[in-house]
Amino acid sequence: MTKVRCINSNKQVKFILNGGQKDEILVFALQGEDFWFAIGNGRIYRTANGAKKAAVKEMAAMGYSFDEAEMKNLVIS
Repeated sequence: MTKVRCINSNKQVKFILNGGQKDEILVFALQGEDFWFAIGNGRIYRTANGAKKAAVKEMAAMGYSFDEAEMKNLVIS
């Protein structure tokens, strides 16, 4: 499980390997430490880059952003 906090709020996203599989990544938006919603309506992402891109895009649509370098260097485990 890996989390990244938004730079302009207490929101964050959590990346979880489904069953420990690196090609099955679930992404959840959190408000503080509480579940807020599933990124992509609970879609399973096959790549880390796809999961990161979806999180950035969906959160940006609501006005939230992440540190680009932190997101780029994030290792999902």
